Amino acid sequence: MRYHFRSGLVPLVAFGVIVFGATFAVAQGIVTGSISGVVQDPQGAVVAGAHVSAKHLATNREFKAQTNSAGVVELRDLPTGAYDLRVEATNFRAYQANGVSVDVGKDTSLGTVKLELGSSSETITVEGTAPLIDSTTDQISDTFNNQKVADLPMGNTFDSLALFVPGVATAGDASFSNNNGAELSVNGQRARSNNFQIDGQSNNDNSIGGPDIFFGNQDAIAEVQVVTNYDAEFGRNTGAVVNYVTKAGTNQFHGTGYEIWDGSTFDSLTNQEKSPLFGYCSPGVSPSTGCTEPTVSRFVENRFGGTIGGPIKRDKIWFFGSSNIDRQRFAGFPSSSAPGIVPTPTGDTQLQAAFPNSPIGLIESTIGPNVITSGNPTFTNLQNVFVTNQPDGTCSAAGPYAAGGNTYNCAAIQFGSISRFVASPFNDYEATGRVDFKLSQKDNFFARYVYQKQFEGGISFGNGIDIGDYQDVPSLSQQIGLDWARNFSNAFVNQVRFSFSRASIFFQEQSFSTCNSVTPTECPTDMILVGSAPQDGVSFGVAAGFPQGRLIAEGPSHD
Repeated sequence: MRYHFRSGLVPLVAFGVIVFGATFAVAQGIVTGSISGVVQDPQGAVVAGAHVSAKHLATNREFKAQTNSAGVVELRDLPTGAYDLRVEATNFRAYQANGVSVDVGKDTSLGTVKLELGSSSETITVEGTAPLIDSTTDQISDTFNNQKVADLPMGNTFDSLALFVPGVATAGDASFSNNNGAELSVNGQRARSNNFQIDGQSNNDNSIGGPDIFFGNQDAIAEVQVVTNYDAEFGRNTGAVVNYVTKAGTNQFHGTGYEIWDGSTFDSLTNQEKSPLFGYCSPGVSPSTGCTEPTVSRFVENRFGGTIGGPIKRDKIWFFGSSNIDRQRFAGFPSSSAPGIVPTPTGDTQLQAAFPNSPIGLIESTIGPNVITSGNPTFTNLQNVFVTNQPDGTCSAAGPYAAGGNTYNCAAIQFGSISRFVASPFNDYEATGRVDFKLSQKDNFFARYVYQKQFEGGISFGNGIDIGDYQDVPSLSQQIGLDWARNFSNAFVNQVRFSFSRASIFFQEQSFSTCNSVTPTECPTDMILVGSAPQDGVSFGVAAGFPQGRLIAEGPSHD
């Protein structure tokens, strides 16, 4: 749908968009929080016009407001963190609350603040505490701060933190989406009904569902917010909102570094691998007797990275950056077609000799499993299978035979179960960067960039690695986000957010070098061997639909 505006209406429309966006700022904010309370004198009468200020301890940013005629004060769009709050009014002692915590998407209620009569140079200091119940919103949400994110044993699947929230369970077979993320079922909704965000901006894979970018560095996350019942400012889906809030720099230089190594060097055999009942060789028994020699599968994962943040200009501009690199290597197990069987190299030669006028020999020798030499293919369970060129016919003895007035051939062809081993490495490279600005007493702005490049090799989505049909999956995801919040007054707050994301994921065929995204017409067709069991149903060539990929571009978006 396309709209046309006359040039004279553009400023009016732009103003309307800003005002409309400001109406949603009545809530605590998607990536910010708020502080509210009622100020009264010792007799319980409201105190209007009291000056309230909150200083963000990490950056010294100060947010100010005044109580209205009902004594109510609301400080909106506050960055998360700890604050020192001060309330001052003429003829009253100043009220100081230290360490008031502000969480994303929540209001920290001070309740009723009682001022005492006295000089404004005198101060009463209390320690801030978080409210047990947020009575300012009907949203149901939970927030996991950086300490919880780092301490809980979640690996790098931080969206799984949502499973700690009431009403959330794993979707199981009812996910209706690709296994992309934690597959959350919220209040009975399917997994595709969830909305994933970074700093309140879309982080969704619009093709298969789930998040687009996966964070692997817990030190880059300030909070993970999970909202299971939400208001209109979130919108989009009926399930949960899983929102990653990225860290920002502070007035102090801070950094972290980590290196996590996990491997099979010190692993032992499982009980089954020690038992001859499962076909494994007992100690001192040679595999030549027919048993399988037990070995520990090789596995190595190395994950390392770090963060750094601090002031560019103290009290005005701050930066934060992070990196995360994850490399995994698996020895794995050979992939086998058993009990399915295919012609061996000898069988391919026999097919061409027995049926010179049939394309089957040429097909097998051109795109069959034996053509794919990678992965060291080997055959077991060798057997001779009678093959005939009679349509829907059978034969049981080698040689020509007559049927229906025609002469056909029956040949004993060598078949076997094929197996091969293809390495399946995994690489993940991540980086984030963020700069926060205090533009003025009323304006705060930040810009953020997220980069993630992944590679997964030796993945089979087609006919099987054993047949030689497997893919490598490279992907690249990037996102920029901008956020500007302006406090016009106690009752008028506007927040404008902009984001643009782009993701490229491709399933690159590895069976045939000419079969790729540039020349998809060079990909061989998908063939199937039709016959009696066990060879019935064994396919070879390249499965239909591969190679394939998707490009996801979303933006610009704004609220």
